[in-house]
Amino acid sequence: MYDNKNINFYYDDPIKTVKDSLQKKFVSNYKICNTCIFDNSIEDIYFDKNGSCSFCLGYKKNKISEKKLSKIINKIKSSKKKYDCIVGLSGGVDSSYVALKCKELGLNALLVHLDNGWNTETSCKNIELIQKFTGFDLITHIVDWNEFKNLQLSFLKAGLSNFEGPSDHGIFATIYNYAIKEKIKYIITGVNISTEAINVKTKSKKLLFWYGYLYHDLYHLNSINKIFSPKNKLNTFPKISIFKRKLLEIIGKVETVHILNHINYDKKHALKTLKDIGWQEYKNKHYESIITRFHQSFILPVKFGIDKRMWHLSSLIWSNQITRDEAIKKISEDICDDKILVQDYYFFLKKFNLSQEEFVSILRNKNKYFFEYPNRYWLIKPMIDIRNIIS
Repeated sequence: MYDNKNINFYYDDPIKTVKDSLQKKFVSNYKICNTCIFDNSIEDIYFDKNGSCSFCLGYKKNKISEKKLSKIINKIKSSKKKYDCIVGLSGGVDSSYVALKCKELGLNALLVHLDNGWNTETSCKNIELIQKFTGFDLITHIVDWNEFKNLQLSFLKAGLSNFEGPSDHGIFATIYNYAIKEKIKYIITGVNISTEAINVKTKSKKLLFWYGYLYHDLYHLNSINKIFSPKNKLNTFPKISIFKRKLLEIIGKVETVHILNHINYDKKHALKTLKDIGWQEYKNKHYESIITRFHQSFILPVKFGIDKRMWHLSSLIWSNQITRDEAIKKISEDICDDKILVQDYYFFLKKFNLSQEEFVSILRNKNKYFFEYPNRYWLIKPMIDIRNIIS
C-alpha cells in the first residue's frame, strides 16, 4: 500500500505537492516494464522472464470484423423504435466520436448526458456542437448537488482510490434508466480496448486499488455513503443494481454494444475527425470534467501515488498507436498545466466547502482497499469473467 504520510503537502503550492509525489520512491529496486510503461510503483504487479508486466500479459488484441459490425448495425436498425439506440455523451473524445459514428452508420441515437456539476466550459461547448452536428435529441440529467457532493466526499474520506466511482455509476445508471423509459434496446458506449484496455493477468484484488474498484457495485456505493455520510439520503441520485442490470440483459430488454471495439479505432484519426467540425481537444484523456482532471492530476498522485497516464499511454502502446519511447516522453511532461492545476485546487476546496487543513487531513488518512468495506465483488467478478469469455 502506498504510504501517503511520507509525501510533503505544500499548503500554498499544490504544483510542488504533485511534482514531489510523482517522484519515484524506489532506489535500487525500481523496475519498469519492457513493453509498456507500467512500473513497480503499483502494488502486486509482476514481470515475466522477458520483462513484460502483468498488465501486458493480460492484454488481448482486438479482432475487427466488418461483417460482424454490419450484422450488429442491421440488428439495431431492426428495432423499429423512435430511437435505434442510446449514447452517453460526456463531451470527451470517445463518446463524441461514437455519436459521429452513429450518424455515419445511419442510426438515430438518443444522446444522454449526466451533469454532475463538474463540466468544463469546453465540454459544454463540445456537447452542444455534437448535438447540433448529428441532429440527435439530447437529454441532460442534472444531479442534486448536495446528494452528490456528500457521496463523493464519502468515497474520499473512505480512503478509496475510485473517487470517481459515484460519477461512473451515475452515468451508466442514467443511461440504463432512460433506455428503459424510452424502450430503447441498444446502449452504445465509448468503452474500448484501443485506448483504455486493462485486463490484468493476476488474481490480486489489490490491483483494483490502482485503477479503481467496479462502479457497478451499488451495494458498495450505498455502504460507503451510509458509513461516511449517514444523513445523506440518495433519493434522486441515479442508481441501478447489478441484479437489475443483468436481468435486463438476460431477458433481452437492453443490450450493450462497445462499437469502438468493432472498428479500427485510432485516436489520432478520431481527434482529426472531431476537430474538423470544430470540436476542442483536452490535454489528457477524460479531462472534459473538472473533477476528473483534478482527481487524476492531484488526488491520485498525491494521496495514492498513482499516475493514471500509465494506463492510458500503455493502452496506446498495445494498440500500436504510439511507441514506448513516445509514451515515456509524454509521461515525463507535467501531469497538468500549472495554472489549471492551481485553479482546480482552489475551486475544489470552495465547491466542497473545505479548508486546506481539512483537505490535507483527508489526504493523510490511511488509504484503504475496496474489500475493507462491504461489497459484492464475489458476485460481480464471475459475471464479468463469463461476459468476457462470451465476447
